[in-house]
Amino acid sequence: GGIFVSESAVVNSQNETQFILNQAVNGGGIFNDRGTVNLDAANMQFNIASQRGGGIYNYGNQTLQGTVNITDSYIENGIAAS
Repeated sequence: GGIFVSESAVVNSQNETQFILNQAVNGGGIFNDRGTVNLDAANMQFNIASQRGGGIYNYGNQTLQGTVNITDSYIENGIAAS
């Protein structure tokens, strides 16, 4: 995939960061494992996951949830099996 965000980590993506044509089991573009992802002016296209979250997979559980904040971004054509 494009990036993996681990538990409690914070990732800030700004200034037209591109996530294009990435592949993974979960989260073709971004797999967020209970961290925080801030996307500002991101371009996310044609990312593929064989299970969940073609563009973004935001994982969480009962005690800790992942957070994704998206502003002025372009997200399209993500593909996932479920």
